[in-house]
Amino acid sequence: MFGTMPILTVVLAPLFLDEETFTPRRLAGGVAGLAGIILLIGPSVLANASDQGLGIAITFLAPLSHTMGAIYARRLTNLLPPAMATGQMIFGAVILVPLAFVAESPLSLNPSMGAIGAMLVAGVFCTAIAMSLYFVIVRRIGATRSSLVPLFFPVVAVVLGAGRAVAARGLYRPGVDPGGRACC
Repeated sequence: MFGTMPILTVVLAPLFLDEETFTPRRLAGGVAGLAGIILLIGPSVLANASDQGLGIAITFLAPLSHTMGAIYARRLTNLLPPAMATGQMIFGAVILVPLAFVAESPLSLNPSMGAIGAMLVAGVFCTAIAMSLYFVIVRRIGATRSSLVPLFFPVVAVVLGAGRAVAARGLYRPGVDPGGRACC
């Protein structure tokens, strides 16, 4: 998904934003990127595309939605980033809450306080604040360059995963320096 978004932004942003231009270099980059995605997906998956229509549609619609959101956010110069993030969260809730009632029957669930706390932390810090910061980036650097931000997610995940692996092996413990001495 993340690799598709910059390609879509390169193609779609010039249609909606005056500061974005469609150049032969961007066209070549978009074609090369699309070819790379097709190579990564593989011919066997594409050969069975009719069996996987819903998955392919979702895989395409998610980055398309994200791309259009960045373009729309760039056009809205009169709204503050937190207001845009709030609107996005409300719009998502309007779509997902009815789907949750159809598919999951959420009223029968009995979540623990830890689960509710985790949802609140994820909703506020990992979604609302993160989306506000993303809209600040879109406003400052533009839709196309901000579409590259998700490409750094795997790098961050690897760094965080490596840190967790070191902590899990007991090589590092918070409050203890690598030499084994307690520290503040």
